[in-house]
Amino acid sequence: SATEVLDRLYARALVLQSDQTKIALVSVDLLGLQHQDVVEVRKTLSEFSYVMVASTHTHEAPDVIGLWGASAEVSGVDPDYLLLVRNAIVSAVRIAEKNVIPVKASFGTFENYSLLKDFRLPDVFDPILRVLKFERVSDGKTAGILVQWNSHPIEPDKNTKITRDFMGVTVDTLEKRHDCPVVYFSGAIGGLMGTSVAPFLDSNGEPLFEDALELIQLYGNAVAEVAEQALQQAEPIQLLPLKIYWKPIYVPFPNEGFRKARAAGLLTRPAFV
Repeated sequence: SATEVLDRLYARALVLQSDQTKIALVSVDLLGLQHQDVVEVRKTLSEFSYVMVASTHTHEAPDVIGLWGASAEVSGVDPDYLLLVRNAIVSAVRIAEKNVIPVKASFGTFENYSLLKDFRLPDVFDPILRVLKFERVSDGKTAGILVQWNSHPIEPDKNTKITRDFMGVTVDTLEKRHDCPVVYFSGAIGGLMGTSVAPFLDSNGEPLFEDALELIQLYGNAVAEVAEQALQQAEPIQLLPLKIYWKPIYVPFPNEGFRKARAAGLLTRPAFV
């Protein structure tokens, strides 16, 4: 259970609009908001052509899945907290929608192998950081930045503090530098793509352990520097016309632990035969 708040959790939204087509891209500082909650958000934002809700995958946030209760037989989900999360997402989208302005977009990437490693075989990960930068048509100033990187959080061992993990440090650093909102999205991290601590040393010049709390700040700053490299290489991109393509997909559910958790009522997400 959490003992204090290291830094606040957020729902951050980017709204793209062209004529009557509106798209909302939302990032929440949670482990993984479940599909049924996203469906409820979409119902509230029904005038949007599409609403995507993604999680940064921080492990140091309230349980929104049901796997971290007081015991193996008790869900850790608080329904009131899920309602708060859904309302926060809708509020973030409404605020972004209210502040829509004409912008020009540019897209940039930067490749970095030193900050990633795969904790499971096969050893494979995506070393490319991607950014979208939006500049005001009126004065050319940066109006917002989207960052996408592909790493599990630091997840310090025995940490009892609520935190956005390194993703929050990256966002805060870039917001301060560019004086604009920043939205962070995690990419493909499921293999178990995670943080490499090789480049980082403590105050005594000794290598840091992978569960060190100070790695959150160091790694977040390092990712922000990679983002700066991508921003420097960003080139204009045409985002119009806005078109949305989507369809539901069904995947096998072979994980025995999850199957047992669902049978026990800990996981409430619908499943199908």
